[in-house]
Amino acid sequence: MPGGSRPADPWLARDKAAHFALSCAVVGFGYHLGHIEGGQGRRTARAAAAGIAVSLGALKEFRDGSSRANRFSLKDLAADLAGTACGILLFTRK
Repeated sequence: MPGGSRPADPWLARDKAAHFALSCAVVGFGYHLGHIEGGQGRRTARAAAAGIAVSLGALKEFRDGSSRANRFSLKDLAADLAGTACGILLFTRK
């Protein structure tokens, strides 16, 4: 960014909604693949799906942190965690 300034990182932004929605969807998709299609137990499939969602969000933030034009965002990680929790509640319960 010009002058060394970084972009603003508000809590309520389209970016946070995207982090939330993608994490939620990854949990649903991962759980479906593991439990329904792959025959894993419910707990194993739930843990794997949540782990994948959180890992993808963390990798994205570490990548952003290494970019000169971007930064690591704890707010993005919070949105990832909230989306993961929502995905668990929506997609992995009976």
